[in-house]
Parts: sequence; C-alpha cells; structure tokens
Amino acid sequence: MDFSQWPGFSAEKLNAGFKDVINQLQMLRFTPEWCLTDLGEIAADMVKGKLINRSYVVVAVGAELSQTLP
Repeated sequence: MDFSQWPGFSAEKLNAGFKDVINQLQMLRFTPEWCLTDLGEIAADMVKGKLINRSYVVVAVGAELSQTLP
C-alpha cells in the first residue's frame, strides 16, 4: 500500500496499531482475529471462509484507511 497520502504513517505503524488493539482485546478475554484483504475478487472468499469456520461475538467490516485507486 502506498502510504504517501498519509504523511508520517507506515506499514510498521499500522501493524503496531493492530498489535496494540489485539493486546487490549486479549486483556478483556476476547480472542481477536484480523482478516486483511485486498480489493480483488478473492477478498470475499477470504472473509466468507473466516466467517463459516468459526463463531464470532463481533465482526467489524471495513476500515477508515483505504487506498485510492488510480
């Protein structure tokens, strides 16, 4: 992903944020799981595979961070 649209932001900072949220949820006795996808056709299959293989208390879809397509 091209982070040039967000000065000071990087893949490392994004991953650190994910890890921080995972740790916070684990402290609350949840078992969080990320399912990061691209915008391609396999994204729907990836999400569907995750949802049918396990029961979830909460499912959050979407993000505030998206890549602008050319």
